[in-house]
Amino acid sequence: MRTMWKAECYLRLPCNHNDRISLNDGLTKSVSAAFTVLNTFVGGPRRRHVPGCHGGAVRDPCQLPWRLRGVLRSFCVVATLTGCAVGPDFLSPDPPGVASYLPKGRGADAGDLASGQRVVSGADIPGRWWELLRSRHLNQLIEQGIIYNADLAAAEAAVRVAQANALAQRGALFPTVAANFNPTRQQIAGGTVTSPLASNETLFNLYTAQVTVSYVPDVFGGTRRLIEAFDAQVEAQAFHRESVYLTLTANIALAAIQEASLRGQIAATRRLIEIQLQLLDLLRRQREQGQIALPDVVLQETAVAQARLLLVPLQKALGQQRSLVAVLTGHFPSEESAASFTLASFRLPRRVPLSLPADLVRQRPDIRAAEANLHAANAQIGVTIANRLPQLTITGNAGSSATSIAQLFAPGNNF
Repeated sequence: MRTMWKAECYLRLPCNHNDRISLNDGLTKSVSAAFTVLNTFVGGPRRRHVPGCHGGAVRDPCQLPWRLRGVLRSFCVVATLTGCAVGPDFLSPDPPGVASYLPKGRGADAGDLASGQRVVSGADIPGRWWELLRSRHLNQLIEQGIIYNADLAAAEAAVRVAQANALAQRGALFPTVAANFNPTRQQIAGGTVTSPLASNETLFNLYTAQVTVSYVPDVFGGTRRLIEAFDAQVEAQAFHRESVYLTLTANIALAAIQEASLRGQIAATRRLIEIQLQLLDLLRRQREQGQIALPDVVLQETAVAQARLLLVPLQKALGQQRSLVAVLTGHFPSEESAASFTLASFRLPRRVPLSLPADLVRQRPDIRAAEANLHAANAQIGVTIANRLPQLTITGNAGSSATSIAQLFAPGNNF
């Protein structure tokens, strides 16, 4: 008579309302199916009717020995159990349910766009977005920043570290093999203890070579949840690198545009000083001819001095901006760049992309990094639950001991 097995896995937690929580609805079905197959193929003795034989039935010659059946049964049960993982599965949060940035009835004013520009709904922003400004010097400057910036290089190194840690964690899914060789020299007190050697020598060498294999099956999925957490950390570091990349390129572009703005302000201030000086020269001539009084000339001299005061902070800000550009591109401020920017160096993009708020959320690397960190924390819940459950360790070792290296692994010396 065949015996049908049914298994149910429950996790006991200190809950007030229910002290049994099912690990996985599919786990019970998987284990039950595994036991059904085991009872079908490696179950109890199977007999078939053979005419002319004593008793009318003989043992099926395809029936496996009982020891092999036990090994296969244990292996299949462990393999089935390792298909489950405790803890909640991570689900990405839903994007915001909005379809526009402004309330209904309010749209973007067409007067906000420059001549030749148009808004393109649903258009994607290119990865090299700064090329839309059509500035050759800006493109070269950002390329230098990507190559030489220390913050971006540190972010790249952090991604490689996270990838190496995730790859190393996958080693826990495989058996651990250790080999050792231990040579010793021993001496036995001949008067009290009999020598184990046939020659009755009390001083001899003993060589022991041994291989140990151990394996911890991931029955409850704690290792796989830990790997999931490490993979999520890799994603978080990758999005952090992308955030550093976008921040760097945006800061270089803004610094170049700010430099162009300061140069324009300095040029306008100098032009204003020239006009004030011309007016001062005209007033002095009129004063010499007696057409105006002295206070009018003094008032104009004050206006020229005030205009000159405006030039000093602008020049100082321009120098600071040039130093910022040098640092962002991985250079020292003393390494002056040959490229300089004016407002005429840039062109406005012809197509202005307009995306939905839900799409913008998926494009922001800081939000994606926060989501990856949430994924890692969610996987740690499964790791913690698995640590509260029993752990199964399978260990095996084999080796040989002999009084000489030549006799290692000879018949009778193995264990």
